[in-house]
Amino acid sequence: MAIKKYICYGSDFTRSKLNGVISSLSTNSDDVIFFYYTGHGYNDGTNDFPVLTLGLRSDDINTRTKSLLSIYNTLRAKPHRLLFVGAEACNAVYQTRQVKGNYTAGYDVFEGENTKIRTLFRESSGDYLISSSKKGQKSFCPLGGLGYFSLAFRDALDSRSGGTTWSSFLNSVSQKTMDYADRYAAETQQPQWLSGAYSDSKAKIAQKTSSSYISISPQSVSFSASGGTKTFSISASGSWYVSVDTDSWGTLTKSGSTLTLRVSENNSSSSRSDYFKIKCDEKEVKVSITQKGKTYTAPTSKSIQVVTEISWMVGYVTYTGLMVIYTDNTGIFKIISPSVIIQDAYFNNPGTGYTYFRCSNPRYANGSPATGYFADNFVVYPNGQMYACDAAGVSSMMVAYNIINSNYWQTKLNYYGL
Repeated sequence: MAIKKYICYGSDFTRSKLNGVISSLSTNSDDVIFFYYTGHGYNDGTNDFPVLTLGLRSDDINTRTKSLLSIYNTLRAKPHRLLFVGAEACNAVYQTRQVKGNYTAGYDVFEGENTKIRTLFRESSGDYLISSSKKGQKSFCPLGGLGYFSLAFRDALDSRSGGTTWSSFLNSVSQKTMDYADRYAAETQQPQWLSGAYSDSKAKIAQKTSSSYISISPQSVSFSASGGTKTFSISASGSWYVSVDTDSWGTLTKSGSTLTLRVSENNSSSSRSDYFKIKCDEKEVKVSITQKGKTYTAPTSKSIQVVTEISWMVGYVTYTGLMVIYTDNTGIFKIISPSVIIQDAYFNNPGTGYTYFRCSNPRYANGSPATGYFADNFVVYPNGQMYACDAAGVSSMMVAYNIINSNYWQTKLNYYGL
């Protein structure tokens, strides 16, 4: 059996080089096509198998990625008797192969057990695709050596045990990979493989077993309009990941067997709902999220005198806030952009034609001091122009303001969460 080898490494380790080799590959119906990749990768969510990242990190990522499944499908279309496509690469979302572990044994060349190699490559047929880890998992390697998947592949070829069919061989590779990752890196790494055409049906992937499970507690959570955080406890049979993320007003942070959800303040009077999903192998669970809208309660001890919306710029940043003044000339000033700052306010009209709005005690929505933020002060001139002024009362910049009609006070107060 004549063997043609195409090795892409160094300056040839590029997508264009790989595409050229695959495109020019000429085969016949009795050929064996063997493709093996080791390097970086990630999962882009389009299928269960990784996207390979070739080339240099300094190169544009969009010019150096290649889907493992697309390689498999392209090679399947060429005449052959046996096709093997394998990759040792991370299969988590935007991850790189991780260096971890203390494996120190020597790295012998692939010698292989002759009977097994002859049976697998000269007497077998079919199409086989395998990746070193399932979707959502990283792939691990010790410092300066072969990855645990490549070590397992070598060991499975060398071993006289483990069967001489491709199914039994790939199961052996998978088991040895899991053993290496668990023993030397204390991590879960489960290879996945299939034969024939890829399908979204998880039964096509041998490592997707019915023994998988995942649970999360609680499975529904409700927040007040002010937002907050909630930590969920997760129990799973293996590595798990967030399969469907939250909307922009929610942020998820994973830590060990817990997942923390942070929900931002809802400044609208309408409630809102969302959800996220987590997944382990073929098992997936959904968590429902609801948040109440802001409600406005009219002051019981004070009546509103005036409501004014104010906007001004500092450098290239625009600040927007709502000034509410009560009939006793005290009030509150709440800024919602670029961040939420609340201040006490005092209204002063000395009868000189000038009107002053003086603020104090700047703080965040949770009540903690807004360290580094200086209280705002504004002056309205007899001609109606409003300026922001410094602590000495000297005007520094013109601001835009809008005195809100009393018919729209409640709408504005609800919008600003006052």
